[in-house]
Amino acid sequence: MKGLASSALPFFTDNSPGFQLKKPRRRRPGFRLAASGLISIIAPVLDIKLIRDQPDFARARLATRGAGDEACIDELLKLDEQRRKLLAEVETLKARRNRASKEIGALMGQKKAAEAEAKKAEMREFG
Repeated sequence: MKGLASSALPFFTDNSPGFQLKKPRRRRPGFRLAASGLISIIAPVLDIKLIRDQPDFARARLATRGAGDEACIDELLKLDEQRRKLLAEVETLKARRNRASKEIGALMGQKKAAEAEAKKAEMREFG
């Protein structure tokens, strides 16, 4: 603004009554779609822990909806059990890999390259 003295411009600080910083509103991802009418209902999510702990309650609540989903609870529990077993196996394999990696690093630090290479080959066979 040429020609105006800096004192002619209003000066606002954070404490001034006319000055407010507004954060942009964050909305849920489905909110815009629901507001636009593209989807009519955002369905609530069932908690897997509740289904695991109280499968009969979950079946009863799904039966009240009338969609026939209560028959899927047994299959869901079976798949969840399988997933949990596989997850435990993966974690065990990761721990074994990390332990071997630490051993290889220690061997390399001790200048035992032959033993470290043998350990690396063993881990390659392991996967």
